Amino acid sequence: MVHHVVLFRLKERSPFIIEKMVNRLKSLEGKVETLRSIVVAHDQVKGDRSYDIALTAVFNTFGDLRAYQDHPFHKEVAARVNAACDAVAVVDYEIKSEQEIIDCR
Repeated sequence: MVHHVVLFRLKERSPFIIEKMVNRLKSLEGKVETLRSIVVAHDQVKGDRSYDIALTAVFNTFGDLRAYQDHPFHKEVAARVNAACDAVAVVDYEIKSEQEIIDCR
């Protein structure tokens, strides 16, 4: 599984704008065929280094991730959200087997 993690720091950090951006990102669900799952949430700690919103999307392959990134609906959502951001950070990684997941319990 390929995980696509994106952090967004908004220019305007009001609760209204954060909720609007979260809802806009959640609208990706069901619109892009290669998107296996998506979680979108806002920061609750509000620390000095915090970003405002996190998105984690899961795909079967890196090819599926590229198809998602090229999808017209994703491009539209990304353009609108990115325009509202001061900073965006992205990490893409693959988990090849359950053995790579460390259970810390």
